[in-house]
Amino acid sequence: MAWDLNGDDASLIVEAIVKSFEHALEPLDIMFAVYGTSLLAQLAPVHAAAPSAHLSNIFSVICNFLYTTRTVSSDSSGNDSLVDNLKNQTLLPWVKAYKRHFAKSFLLSLNPCPPPEMQRLGYWESDENAPTKLCNRLESLLMIGSFGFLTPRDWNNIIPLYCEVSISSIEVPLMKM
Repeated sequence: MAWDLNGDDASLIVEAIVKSFEHALEPLDIMFAVYGTSLLAQLAPVHAAAPSAHLSNIFSVICNFLYTTRTVSSDSSGNDSLVDNLKNQTLLPWVKAYKRHFAKSFLLSLNPCPPPEMQRLGYWESDENAPTKLCNRLESLLMIGSFGFLTPRDWNNIIPLYCEVSISSIEVPLMKM
């Protein structure tokens, strides 16, 4: 396991997982997704002694992968069922374990403005304006919620943060009298 190695080697394994998922989405390349998922399952399982910073990076790219592949359509090669298998057999159980062992980091990474080390891939790299990024972030949150990872208490803690950021990002023009 990566967590049994020295810090530099563990970082290299995490980076290999992250890069695999990055390449899996440029455009959708199932082989990179399978490779990243295999590395994840074999070398980076979630447990209490695992480094939270590494896990939050991995969680960020998994969220981006889940979000980007949420609408993968059927094709003759069966790629949609392979993506579903990767999600159901490895990625979703990994996310569930991450939430179980690192609930605070899990929720922090779903905030509308997480710490910079949790801003990896996807909408964080885009040049879109703040309201569009916030909308995409909220869509991602709803997608994560659709998998049943968020309890009503989680929603009650997270949604007000999105409302606060939404209100503060709205520019109201001054009326001239």
